[in-house]
Formats: sequence, structure tokens, C-alpha cells
Amino acid sequence: MADINWYLNRLKKMSIKEVVHRSKCKVYDNKIKNGYRLLEEKYEARFIKLPRNYNLESEKKEEFLNQCDLILNDKIIIFDNIITMDYDNKFLVDPFTRDAWSKSIYSKVSFRKSNLKNDPKVIWEINKQQYLFDLGFAYQLTRDDKYAKKVLIEIEEWINQNPLYMGINWTSGLEISLRALCWMYSLSLTKDYISKNDIDINNILHYIRVKTEFIFNKLSLHSSANNHLIGELTLLLYSSYFIECDEAYKWRSKSMKMLQEQINNQFYCDGINKEQSINYQIHTMEMYFLCEYLLNLNNTTLGNQVISTLKKACDYISGLSEKDGLIFNIGDEDGGHIIRVQNHCQSVLDILQLGSLVLKEKKIYENKIKKFDLKVFILFGSKYNEFMNNNSFIERNYSTQIFQQGGVYVRDGSINDIKYKVMLDFGNIGMEPLNAHAHCDILSINMNINEKPFLIDCGTYKYHQDEGFRNYFRGVKAHNTISINENNHFEFLGPFLCGTSPQTKIKSINEDSIECISNVYKNIGCLIGRKLLFSDEVIYIEDEIINENKEEIYVTRYYNFDNNVKCLINNNICECEIEGIKLKLKFDKDSKLKLSTGWQSTRFYHKVECNLLEVVDIVNAKSTNKLTCELIR
Repeated sequence: MADINWYLNRLKKMSIKEVVHRSKCKVYDNKIKNGYRLLEEKYEARFIKLPRNYNLESEKKEEFLNQCDLILNDKIIIFDNIITMDYDNKFLVDPFTRDAWSKSIYSKVSFRKSNLKNDPKVIWEINKQQYLFDLGFAYQLTRDDKYAKKVLIEIEEWINQNPLYMGINWTSGLEISLRALCWMYSLSLTKDYISKNDIDINNILHYIRVKTEFIFNKLSLHSSANNHLIGELTLLLYSSYFIECDEAYKWRSKSMKMLQEQINNQFYCDGINKEQSINYQIHTMEMYFLCEYLLNLNNTTLGNQVISTLKKACDYISGLSEKDGLIFNIGDEDGGHIIRVQNHCQSVLDILQLGSLVLKEKKIYENKIKKFDLKVFILFGSKYNEFMNNNSFIERNYSTQIFQQGGVYVRDGSINDIKYKVMLDFGNIGMEPLNAHAHCDILSINMNINEKPFLIDCGTYKYHQDEGFRNYFRGVKAHNTISINENNHFEFLGPFLCGTSPQTKIKSINEDSIECISNVYKNIGCLIGRKLLFSDEVIYIEDEIINENKEEIYVTRYYNFDNNVKCLINNNICECEIEGIKLKLKFDKDSKLKLSTGWQSTRFYHKVECNLLEVVDIVNAKSTNKLTCELIR
């Protein structure tokens, strides 16, 4: 069981309707525990109508097939680590600890304890079986049976090691959904092999049906209706087209209706995902794109409202990223993908390419570099080649972009011919009521210099077995923001559970400046504000601290630098150098500057040291101070 405090805090976040829903889920759990099983029937597979006769350049083909040959030898990539799955029970054993997860019924498997020996994220990542997508495409390219055989062997081995409803791999609806999605794509890519050899895949289809009906009865609703729900609805939609069975109609009706309803629950009207995480925004966009892709193949659509919102979501991702796909690392990032090709992941470029093709909107990708994406190529074939050949790079002249509902201000400009991209986060911390992926980034600044990271959001690193790093990376110290008495912006109630979002208001906003104020520290009688002012020679940051207490407070402003940035303190100036470019952060003469070692996680399960600047000031009781910083060349 999870810690009792987690259960109590989680219960407080639930409405009466959610308690009723979860009670019904418990009834279903007990039904399964008491032996209920769907009877296997004779099924007909309706494979996804993927392109045929792929024309891939010989160099890319050779590189890809070399990677697939590693998969044939049980070598796969997990969080940028190559692991060799040559051990028994590979779908139940952690590759790093070599300890096995429980084979108990799913409702009895504990994965929320704070003292777990194994990290559930690792075993779930393996069990997505996303490497089957590679093998399926390798068969399409070569017509070599060894790739198709391996797909079927891997699926059957998974079924043998994971009996119905037993073990860790039946505990997460999202992970079940992504695995089944990968099965459907890999089977569709190998359908010619299955057909010519008259291979019986009825047991596999039965497992997909069981998984889908299981998810149908345990949807992540109410406070859990985040990206997990969209993943589950994606499974319902795909299964409804893939398997001819009695449940297909209700799966399709439910998924279509809820995907249309959920678009406004997942995204603000300006395109920002309400979870306030770039990573989970891209996940949710990809799931919607894959649903629209499938529906287009079957001559239907999710409709204009969904498409309009997804176009705005693309505009946000495009505006926040550089032309090579570099993007500010806002909120949680877990290293996951919905569909992925091993060793070929470029989340920003591929989501914009996918969006441009699915939504039939060429301009979505026109301000990004031409970079081949194998996943999108597999989905679109020759249409992808036409898209890339006809897509000319157009430098979009951004100046200021304001996403007021989602709470992001983006400014592109230059200081003495040095280009910068700056963003200020003034939005909610996440999706209420859980705020599961929230970070203490209220009024946080991120900045690129000449399209390279300079001031950074430090990332995520790990969710479990984190030695305290989970709270470090989502804490105030890992963000370029303001803290009073070293307090975080909100309370951490669990690994994916945070307190209520503070309120931040805009005082003024235009092309050249923004000023906001937040009640994040109202519990200790303080308000914090931040103003950004841009000119051709300086970026001016003014932080206002309103102390209504009878005691003085100390204010810390944090500045986290990318690990490639060199820093040196000289009195009230922090001198910085990035790729030969020298910049200065100049503070008030009374401010105390301290340069220390912080942590940066550019990708999940990896961390490096970086420079952390802490700027400390005292604010007297019953007073207001304005603290300044100037970025100059």
C-alpha cells in the first residue's frame, strides 16, 4: 500500500461523483478477483491502412536496420540506456536491479510505496514494447521474415509472462493502452507475413479486446482526467476499428464523444495544455493526432473544434521552440513517447511534422529546419516525402507572443545583435485538482541565447527512487524565480500530488513589457511581483516584494544556468559566457550573490551539475522593496 498520508491527501482531492466512480471500479475489480473473464471468440483483424512500398534512402535504411538487428538480439533502448533483455521473465524483472515484480492480481500490486526497491517507470517503459514498431517497419522495408517472427514472438512471450489481470503490467491504464497501440501498429506492418503463413493471431486479438474492455470499465475520470484519459480513449478508438467484436460500437461511441468533450478540458483556448508541462502537452497532442489520423483513414474526423484547438497547440509549441526543435523544459518530463522509433526521437520536430500532415496545415512546420523523421515517414510514406520536399524554410519574424489564458509570455529579440528568446511563466501550476506534474515555476524566466539554452528550467530526472531529487527538480530552487524564506511555491503532497495553484494576475502587458503579481506567499503575508522590460541594449527585470509581516523576510532569486554556461561573480555582477558570447547579470549593490552547484536534467534518468546563482536580499517588516537585475552585453 502507499503511504497513509498519500491516501488521505488524495481523498481530499476527490468529488462525491469521483468517489462513486471509484466505488464502481472497485466493484469491477472484485468481479475480476472472483474469476470473471471475457470468453475468447473468433475475431477478425482489421489492420491499420498504412502506406505500402516505402522508399527510404540507403544510408538511412542501413542505419535503421542495424538498430533493428540489435533488437533481434534483445538489445533495446530505455531512457537512453541500452539494455540487453537476455534474462528470464524479462517483462517482470527490473533490468537494473534484476528483482522481479509481484505476479499478484493487479489490484494487489503495490507501486506507490515510497520505499520501493524497483522503479515502476522502468518496467512500464520496457512493457510498452515500442521496439516492435521498429521491427514491423523493418519487415516492410526488407520482407525478411525474421523481423515479423520476432514481433509475434515478443507479443506471445509478453502474454505468457503476464496472464490476464496479473502483475505490475495491468496496473496502469495508460501503459496498457500504449502497449496495445504498439501491438496494433506492429501487427499492421507485418500483416502480409501473417497472411501468407496463415498465422493464427486470435489469442493476441483476444488480449487486445480484454485490455480495451478493462480500460473501458476503469477510465481515468474526474480528478484523473489528464493525459492518461486521452491515452485510454485512444485505445478505445483504435480497438474499435481493429477488432470485429460485440464491444466495438460502444468503444467507438464513447471514445469519439469524450475526445471531443475533453479537448477544452485538456487545453486552454490559446493552445496551452492545462497540465503546464511541455512533455505532456506533446504527449496529448500526439494521441489526438493519432486518433485523427485513424479517423481520416476511415473517412471521418474529430471535428472542427478539436482541429482548431490542436492548431493553436502547434502554434504554441512552434513559438516556444527554436528552429532546430530546442524548447524550454517546462513542468515534468518523463522521457516517454506514444509511438517511437528506437534511437530516433525528436519530440518537437516530429510533433509539428505530424500535426502539419494530420491537420493538413503546411504553415505549422514552415519555420523549422528540414529534418527527416522516421516515425512520421512510416505513417505517411510518399506523402511525407512530398511534404518535406515542398516545405521551404521560412524564418518567422516573431517579436512577442502572448498566451494569456495559459499564462506564458514569449519574447524574441536581440541585444546588440545577440539573439535571445525569453519566456515568463505566469499561469497556473497545473491541472486542478491534482496538479500532478506541477513545478514551482511561478514567475519563472527561461532564456536562450543565439538559439542555445542559457537560463533553464532544470528538468525532472526521476519520479521514483529519487533520493530526494523528485522534490528538488520540481522545487523553487530549480527554477529562475523568487522564494521567500526558502519556501516552495506550494506543498508537495505526493510524487504526483500538489497543493492548490496560487493566483497570478497581470498588471500590464504589451509588446515590450509584462508585469505580474502573485499571491503565492499569501500564507505568510507576502506578495511577489515581476516585471520584464525589453530594449535593444538591455533586458530589465524588476521584482517587487510586498511584506505585510511584522518581521523581516529574506528573499532569494534563483538563476539556473545551462551546464555549458560559465559563470563568475564580481561584486554585484554575475559574468557569464556561452559559446564565446559574454553577458552580464547586474544586480542591486546591496544584493548578496552566491554561486553554487545545482542540478540539470536534460532528459529522464540523467542529471548533470550546473551553475546556480542565488541572489539574497532582506526586506524589512511592513515594507515593499523593488529588486532589480539587468542583462547586458
